[in-house]
Amino acid sequence: MWVFASVGAGNLGPRERAVIEIALLTIAVVVGCVCGALISRRRSKPSFIPFAATIGAIGGGICGASFAVLMGIAFVTTYGGAPVSLLDGILVLLAYPVFGLLGAMVGGLFGAILGALGGYLAIHVAPLSPAERL
Repeated sequence: MWVFASVGAGNLGPRERAVIEIALLTIAVVVGCVCGALISRRRSKPSFIPFAATIGAIGGGICGASFAVLMGIAFVTTYGGAPVSLLDGILVLLAYPVFGLLGAMVGGLFGAILGALGGYLAIHVAPLSPAERL
């Protein structure tokens, strides 16, 4: 997330870039901790890999949507002017949910793939301890 925020905010001013990077890093850390806690509690269940993929998709979707919306807000406030007509205002208001859903879709896709891979590795690389098998 840090790399995407750094590259994406490269054309912004130093203050806006720092705010975007810190906000996205905070969102990613909170979402990652919550998703990791949910996944680790369910490690001994039989349907662990699909559950890890689902939680990864949800976490990736949240991070992707927040990235798209925050970057859209930052670039519109930096480079764009206020909407002149009613149609321009409506299009600006519709752009944020569209970018948010696009970011959620892309983030959810990558999150599902990484969640399934992480779930597979958690089961096969680090086997369960005897206490976790019960």
